[in-house]
Amino acid sequence: MKNLTLLLFFILLCILFIKIKRFITMKNHKYDGLVLFDIDGTLTTGTENERVVQYFLDRNYAVGISTAGSMYNPQNIMRFSWMPKNLWFFMVKNNFDTFNNIMSNILCGKFDPSTYNSNIDNVSISNILGWKKALSMKKTADIYNITNPKNIILLDNDPDYIRGVKYYNPNFSVICAGKPCSNENLSMKTINKYFNNFKAGTFNLFNP
Repeated sequence: MKNLTLLLFFILLCILFIKIKRFITMKNHKYDGLVLFDIDGTLTTGTENERVVQYFLDRNYAVGISTAGSMYNPQNIMRFSWMPKNLWFFMVKNNFDTFNNIMSNILCGKFDPSTYNSNIDNVSISNILGWKKALSMKKTADIYNITNPKNIILLDNDPDYIRGVKYYNPNFSVICAGKPCSNENLSMKTINKYFNNFKAGTFNLFNP
């Protein structure tokens, strides 16, 4: 009986060691950027969600979510057909620290209303939700030591939210990914058009 107890204890220690080692390895990985996806009107209407997510993963970007849909949380997000598996897997492996819900006060996977509601006294009503999305971008990027604001990206379909992001930090990158911000739903065409126009210097923030 004593030997069995020692064996079980040893197995538990090994499992714990593997989990800790995996966690430390993930946090030590240096990502080149961060991409957060809106849900309603962006992922929900996207036609190539998994391909878009993979595009950024292949370019060494961390990926996650910043949504204003209060119904969404880490426990139910995979139940929806539009949810790309590669995005969900990335969040699971990283304890959902790239999941943000500005209406439910989930910041970097944790309930944190005080951070969301600090320093918003001078933010206009029209900008406040976008401002909170930008805050989620900043705090998530901090976790992964991503400091270049041009490589901190939000894909969203709502012009008001995007204006709020730019109010928070004009140097953050935003991609119109769904109507009414863009004339098209999220697809690889959206991504290719954005980066081609950006390189050519012809990028227009709305309806690119």
